[in-house]
Amino acid sequence: MDKNTEDGAIQAFRYYIAVSMWAHQTGDDTELMELQTDSCEGCPGFNAELPKLQEQGKYWGQFNVEDVKLTAHESENFDHEIGYSFNIPNHTRPDPDSGDPISYKPVEYIAIGGLSWTSDRWIVGGLAADWGPDVHG
Repeated sequence: MDKNTEDGAIQAFRYYIAVSMWAHQTGDDTELMELQTDSCEGCPGFNAELPKLQEQGKYWGQFNVEDVKLTAHESENFDHEIGYSFNIPNHTRPDPDSGDPISYKPVEYIAIGGLSWTSDRWIVGGLAADWGPDVHG
C-alpha cells in the first residue's frame, strides 16, 4: 500500500474504501480526508451521507467489507485506475429523518478509483461508483 507499485495502488484503494465504510460506522472522517485530494472528483458523492450521519450522531452498524474483485487499469489522468467490486453484508443504517435504525440487506458495490503517487503514498483523486442489490450482474 505504501509502495509506488500497481499492487500498492490496489491495496491503497481497497484501504480507502474500508476507511470510508468505517467513517460511516463511526462518524470519524479524519483519515478518509487524508486519503483523498481536496478536489477529488466523485469522493463527496460517494461519502454524501457522512455529514447527515455526523449531524445526527447516529451511524451505520458494524460490518466488514467483503472483497469480490480488484483490478488495475491504465489511466490517462492518474497513475492507476483501480476497479473494486465488493459487498457489504446485512447491516443497519439510521433513518434519515428519525435516526431510528433500519435493517439493510447486503449491498453490492462497483467502484473505480483514480490514484496518483505523491512523494510517499497513494492518494485518491477521482472516484466513480455504483451500488445496489445486483450491480455485479
